[in-house]
Amino acid sequence: MSDLQSQPPLDTQDTQDTQDTQDTQDTQDTQDTQEDVESPCVRNCCLDENDICLGCFRSYDEILQWYQATVSEKQAILERSSERKTLKPRLFSG
Repeated sequence: MSDLQSQPPLDTQDTQDTQDTQDTQDTQDTQDTQEDVESPCVRNCCLDENDICLGCFRSYDEILQWYQATVSEKQAILERSSERKTLKPRLFSG
């Protein structure tokens, strides 16, 4: 009998599951309505000795995080990659 007493009533659990599902859907809807940021990938993926992509200038970690990142996180990644691009010496300038 103690096992039955320790569990919440079924209708309470169902209500909580429904609320959790609705909260998740609300979060997804909010993220979907935000303006998304296009990936800077140029399909020229090659990492340098510092694990920076020579095509888009994102770090390896930034590349892995891209699709889970928020819009503001993506914008920060783009800013850092742009800074890296301007600091990187041109390999074939000449």
